[in-house]
Amino acid sequence: MEFAVIAAVKAFFVISGFYMAMILAGRYADAPIRVFFVSRFLRLYPVYLLVLLLSLIGASLSSNGTLGPFIDLNKWREFLIHDGFVWTKIWLIVANVSMMGIDATLYGCIDLKSSSVWIYKGGCPGFIFNNLILIPQAWSISIEIAFYAIAPWVVRWSSRALLLLIVGGILSWLLLAAFG
Repeated sequence: MEFAVIAAVKAFFVISGFYMAMILAGRYADAPIRVFFVSRFLRLYPVYLLVLLLSLIGASLSSNGTLGPFIDLNKWREFLIHDGFVWTKIWLIVANVSMMGIDATLYGCIDLKSSSVWIYKGGCPGFIFNNLILIPQAWSISIEIAFYAIAPWVVRWSSRALLLLIVGGILSWLLLAAFG
C-alpha cells in the first residue's frame, strides 16, 4: 500500500480520537455513558442497515448475483451450503449485521476444498473472509465502534495512565513490525 494512503488512514484515526475526546469532554461530560452509546448507535446503524439492505436487494436482482466488485452472493451461497465452519459462519453473519469484527476479516482465508481456515498473508487458494463482507468499506467503522466502546473511560484517565497506554501501543507496534 502506498505510504500516502496508510498515512491518510492513520491521520483520520488520530483526528477522530481528538474529536471524540472533545465531544466526550463537552457534550457528554455530565451525561450518563449510555447517552453517548445510544447517540453513536443511532448515528451509525440506521444508515448502515439501510445500505446493507439496498445492497442485498441490488445483488439479488442482478442477473449474476453480484453488485459491483464487492458483493457476490454466489460466494455466500457456496460458503453457507458447505458443511462445517459453523463458528466462522456465525462470526461473518454477525459481523455483516453488526459491523463489529469486519476489520478482522481482512486477515482470514478460507479454503472450502480442504475445509481449512488460516491467517491470510497472500496466496489464498480459496477466498479471504473479506470477500464475504457485504460492505467491506465498513472495516474502518468496525474499528471506530471498538474505539467508541472504550473512549468514555479512556478520556477520564490520568495523564500518566494515558502515557503508559501510548508507550505500550508504540512498543506493541514495534514488536509486531519486528517479528510479524
